[in-house]
Amino acid sequence: MLEGPRPAVTSAFHKILGDDRHLDVVRDDPARSWMWTQAQVAQGAVNAASADDVRAIFERLIREPDSD
Repeated sequence: MLEGPRPAVTSAFHKILGDDRHLDVVRDDPARSWMWTQAQVAQGAVNAASADDVRAIFERLIREPDSD
């Protein structure tokens, strides 16, 4: 997930698109209902998450069926 001023996010997004290590890059990928709420994010949940917490999120995302 990218956050920040639009020019910085747009620049980073274009760099990611041009990097062949990234696959199936999409915009506007909404947070899932089981992820943090906006209030939790505002209170610092993302920065407080451990490496194991973040890894668990990505592992769960990988197991989700494609919605296409």
